[in-house]
Amino acid sequence: MKFKLSKKLDSRKLWLAILAGLIVALNRFFDLGLSEGEVNKIVLSLLSYVFVEGGADVVSRLRSGKK
Repeated sequence: MKFKLSKKLDSRKLWLAILAGLIVALNRFFDLGLSEGEVNKIVLSLLSYVFVEGGADVVSRLRSGKK
């Protein structure tokens, strides 16, 4: 299996995970005015999507017989 960096950089899951981290960092260092609860809701929403899509990818690979 070849590792293709360009394919990984096109991943919505990667960019949403990065965005979640940036929201936390930007709110902490630049005081965006978001409460801890608001940040948690945003981050949990983004990461929930990442985990659900990751699970769907695993099921898809298992059904197709790929490893």
